[in-house]
Amino acid sequence: MMNRHQGIVKEFLDTNFGQVTRIDDLANAREIYNQLLGRQRDIEHQLSVIRTEVPTKIESAIRLSDESLTQGETLIAQKDVLVKKINQAMEECQPINDDLGGMVFQVKEIEKFVVYLQWLKHVEELSEEIQRCISSDNLSGGSQAFTKLIKVNQILTTQHSKCESLMKFTSDTILFWHKFLKDKLALELESVLKHISWPFILAPGPRTIPKTLPGSSGEKSSSKSGANSTASTDLRADFERVFTNLLMIQLPDHLIEKLNAQSDSSNQSQPVSSSYILLPIQLLLRPLRKRFRYHFSGNKQTNSIAKPEWYLTQILNWVGNHRDFLEDTVQPILDTKGHKDVDVLIMFTQGLLQLVCRKLSEDMSSLLYNDGLFSHTVDEILLFDRELRGSHDFPALAFKEESPLNVLMAPDCLQKWISVEKSCALERLDNMLSSAKAWESQYGEQAQYDEDLMMMQDDNLDDVMVPECAESFITMLLTITDRYKYIPSGTYQLRFLDLQLHLLDDYRIRLTQVLKNETSDSALGEKHFAVLNATHYVANVLREWAENSFFLELKHKRDEELGTSSASSVGDVVPQSLLNLGQSRYSISSDPIGSGADDSVFDGMLRLYDRLYQDGIEQVANLVFLKFELEARNYANESWLTLPPKEEQLTLVVSRTACSMLLVLQERLHLLSRKLCTPLFSSSWRRIADKVDSYLFHQVVVQNRFNVGGAAQLQFDMTRNLFPLFSEYTRKPESYFRRMNESCVLLNLQSGSAMLLSEVLSTPPEALEQGHPRHDPNSSLVKPSAALSDIGVTLLQPDDASLVLRLRVDWPQNM
Repeated sequence: MMNRHQGIVKEFLDTNFGQVTRIDDLANAREIYNQLLGRQRDIEHQLSVIRTEVPTKIESAIRLSDESLTQGETLIAQKDVLVKKINQAMEECQPINDDLGGMVFQVKEIEKFVVYLQWLKHVEELSEEIQRCISSDNLSGGSQAFTKLIKVNQILTTQHSKCESLMKFTSDTILFWHKFLKDKLALELESVLKHISWPFILAPGPRTIPKTLPGSSGEKSSSKSGANSTASTDLRADFERVFTNLLMIQLPDHLIEKLNAQSDSSNQSQPVSSSYILLPIQLLLRPLRKRFRYHFSGNKQTNSIAKPEWYLTQILNWVGNHRDFLEDTVQPILDTKGHKDVDVLIMFTQGLLQLVCRKLSEDMSSLLYNDGLFSHTVDEILLFDRELRGSHDFPALAFKEESPLNVLMAPDCLQKWISVEKSCALERLDNMLSSAKAWESQYGEQAQYDEDLMMMQDDNLDDVMVPECAESFITMLLTITDRYKYIPSGTYQLRFLDLQLHLLDDYRIRLTQVLKNETSDSALGEKHFAVLNATHYVANVLREWAENSFFLELKHKRDEELGTSSASSVGDVVPQSLLNLGQSRYSISSDPIGSGADDSVFDGMLRLYDRLYQDGIEQVANLVFLKFELEARNYANESWLTLPPKEEQLTLVVSRTACSMLLVLQERLHLLSRKLCTPLFSSSWRRIADKVDSYLFHQVVVQNRFNVGGAAQLQFDMTRNLFPLFSEYTRKPESYFRRMNESCVLLNLQSGSAMLLSEVLSTPPEALEQGHPRHDPNSSLVKPSAALSDIGVTLLQPDDASLVLRLRVDWPQNM
């Protein structure tokens, strides 16, 4: 094995002389030799340098290291000495340090006292400034100083000061001067408002305050309101000044809470102030509150628990009478003083609604024990809320806290409301169904024969056919919806929705009982048709409601409560076993029954109503067909084999045995078209057509044999008499009698065509398959289905078509 040096030599030779085959190829050997000598000299020179310089560098590094170690030891010794001196100095200074620490602590405490006294002095100075301003009748200056005092309190509050005495002193000072300034400014405001006859009780007031004041009025005013009023006769400027001053002395929320707590401790009947109603608005409301308490409390004749509409109407009138003044005079002042986010009319109305809520809460303890008074009060509250929002275009959430509906949301009130609503609704439902006109059209019986009504569009004509009980029932449900639509809580709205679903299910059960009580003879009577129209009408209304945004929101809220978006919307109202009923072939509903998760709160109920009227239409179709079947027996037994050919007759006429069955069919279809709404009638005649088509095919065609005359007569009876009966309801009636139409085509084919078609139909299916022993690639065999399609036969299968062809006797059959 070669060592490493041998390998290097071999690689060198292979690289430089590996391709040498002749002596002449070694011409570059000397050049290579010279290169190697040069490299040898370079390496020897490098080794010589290393031998002379490296030991010198190593010795220098060792020497530097020794010097560094010596210096380090010296520094460590100096550090130890310094530490020892420092410790000695600290021991000597410790008594002084202890004395200074106590003095620093005392200085800090003194500084705190100084700051405390400075705050206290500042509060006292502001208090004195307020007092001076009040003494000189400069209420504007006093209000500005009061604003500074409030800022002091806010600074102490935001910094979470622990100086409880200072906080209490500041708060008490603010509340003291607040009461004083408020009383003074209230007198000035009252003096200004007297000139415009505030409040506006009987009629709407002026939009603005007059700018000038007659001299006599000014003198009278000056005697009551002090120097500020006597100095000016500009009522508008005085009002703005007083209003602005009142805004400046508005208390922050935490001080309002303290003020109300003091009022509670003194057993006052209502809070002194409100955190969200500005102080000047409260003063504007003060005379109205006095009037309200005077008329609607105590033993006054106007304070009648049976007449809530009295005080509700009064509130509505007050809002309307003051609207123009508030929007044109007060709102601009608020906008210029940094209160652009405040709607003065809404705030003013909130203050009045507080009176309504308080009054309603006081009366509720008595109303709960009287269903009549309670129901009347609820009606009036709902009407009041609707008129208040509708008359002034208030936003939906404008009175979320002050709405009188909140009083009705108390557990006892809500339960009472739902109980009364349910009992009244069931009583009305009983009266609807027991009424003599319950099953009559809303336009009366003459509507069915009135030419003007018959000219209506289909949708309007369908409305004419709706019985009175269905219209009344839907109206009742709409009324319930309108009553709870503006309840501020979605949870409470869902409870009323459950009530509506319960009523819908109750009404459906009653309609079902009416249908069951109908005998077979009366199933085509007025009441039966009215029930079907009513059921279909209710189902259509529910479909429209299902797309309403209000009920879609309720569906979302219910899903949120149940924790799943696919939860049932009907809950315990509709039995779960009835929610997945199958859908009929002739279902009128566009939504498949049992299609999965409900998309609306009414889907479960819709399935039940759809099933009810579909079963009713099926019953009607069966009864019509039974009557038709009875009359069609003679026609089925007609001698189709012996009828003369068409050429031997002057003209073809309808078969004598077909007249009675066609007459019955015509009468029944005409009856259904007048008694049923368009979608129900459309479904019913399609069902009847399918049953008639099936009966005629199996009982007339399949059970008989036909000569040329019989086939022609059958075709004439179908295409010229039966099919035209349905042409009034569809453009292509033959498409609903495909069995009979295709049978007539087969029976009336020319004999040659019939023989060829019979031969094609008799071809075994395997003969058409390539690779089969009986398959002839040179033959032009036609598929039976294609041959039938060429003559317009698409429903009958090849076997059925072959069967029909074998019923002909006009050509030889070797099958």
